[in-house]
Amino acid sequence: HRSAILNIFKKIHSILKKDGYFYLSLKQGSGEGLETDTRYEGNIEKFWSFFEEDELKQLLQEAQFKILDLVHVAKQYAYPVSYTHLT
Repeated sequence: HRSAILNIFKKIHSILKKDGYFYLSLKQGSGEGLETDTRYEGNIEKFWSFFEEDELKQLLQEAQFKILDLVHVAKQYAYPVSYTHLT
């Protein structure tokens, strides 16, 4: 859930090897909730937390990550996907 994400990022940062990389892919937006994923047979319900770019950057910097690159990749799905490379 969104309320736990900063502590999760801090934990990930603490267990990375020195000069290690963390790769993150997530959906862009705001809020959280169930969304139907139509890419699979049966239209699976998934719980998602969404983040806007500025919010995500702030959280990652608070967790002591250095953002190397942030790339928005448009997919053919009903939502945009962001790929972020961190150290």
